Amino acid sequence: MRSHVALNTVIGVTNKSLRSSVSQLFGGPYSATQMTYALRKLRLKGLITRIPHTNSYTLTSEGIRFAITYTKLGQRILPPFLQPINSRPPPDYSAHSTRLITMSATISNTQNSKPLLENLAQN
Repeated sequence: MRSHVALNTVIGVTNKSLRSSVSQLFGGPYSATQMTYALRKLRLKGLITRIPHTNSYTLTSEGIRFAITYTKLGQRILPPFLQPINSRPPPDYSAHSTRLITMSATISNTQNSKPLLENLAQN
């Protein structure tokens, strides 16, 4: 386990300081009301705790565990899974299309196509 402690776990974060970081991450404005709502949800879920007689919050041990887990998930586990999706070429349906066209032509060229369609529906 690491021996250093992040400064914000000692002095905490405020609505204002965290809001500026969140607005940079989201690339747009993040209001004080939105931040208050988010902090309240985190506090009620037990991920942060308010420092008494201040407007600062610190992570709980559960919050630290949650943050580390999702940081690792985002950095190590998700990229290998997402990379093949983005680099995979689109599927080639030409063989299926050729087969369907051939079947369609066979059905339409057959004099008595009704029994053929009934056989296909039963199988």
